[in-house]
Amino acid sequence: MLYETHYRHHEALSPEALGTLPAALHALNAGVDDCRRAGKPIDRDASILLLIRNLASVAERGAPSTNELRLRCAEDRGSIIAGSALLDITGDAVAGDV
Repeated sequence: MLYETHYRHHEALSPEALGTLPAALHALNAGVDDCRRAGKPIDRDASILLLIRNLASVAERGAPSTNELRLRCAEDRGSIIAGSALLDITGDAVAGDV
């Protein structure tokens, strides 16, 4: 556990390797798991708060505006409601549904 706790703090203090959304999100999730195992409150842990800020910073880079993201999200939600999402995911048709 000491290694994981040290690693979490190291990543928070030197987030250069966490420049992609998947890497930053993975580090945050691993840090939250480590905090829970260590019995530390995640809402007050300095390394977690730094990892959250890094994730937010990475997410903002090159991202569309909030309004554009809301429009895209609403369109996605509308298409899910309008059609069968499971059929879209699997690419299969159900008998009589073609």
